[in-house]
Parts: sequence; C-alpha cells; structure tokens
Amino acid sequence: MTNMKRLLRRQKKLIVAFLAAAGSFLLGVTLPMNLRANQPAPPMQPQVLAVSSPEPKLISNVSGIAGAIAHRVESIIPTIPV
Repeated sequence: MTNMKRLLRRQKKLIVAFLAAAGSFLLGVTLPMNLRANQPAPPMQPQVLAVSSPEPKLISNVSGIAGAIAHRVESIIPTIPV
C-alpha cells in the first residue's frame, strides 16, 4: 500500500509540474503578443520618390519640320530597349 501512495504522490507532482510548465509556456507566448497589440502604431510618413527624367537637348540649328523630326527620332532611339 505504501508503494501505491508513493506512486500517487509522484503522479500528482508530475501533473502539477506539467501544468506549471504549460502555464508558463502560455504566458510566455501570449504576453508579448498582448504587449505589441496595445501599443499605438507609429505614424506613417509619406514617402517621396525622386524621378529623374532626361532633360531635352536644345538644338539651335533645327531647320523646319524635317530637322525637328530627325531630332525627335534621335532622342527616342537610345531609350528603346533592344
């Protein structure tokens, strides 16, 4: 009978130890989540993206429509991917 009491006492100790470990684990997992959820979100700052566009080349010797078309074609051809 004394062996049975020892086994029951060990079983109770194991159950208590398991419940303590499970409770500690749950607190360790849920507490950081709750702390992060209660904090206010940092304000969003607008992001400005700089876009650089090629500056048009000014040519003073453009004669008529044919020269303007030739100038336009020359400025577009380098930007077409091959």
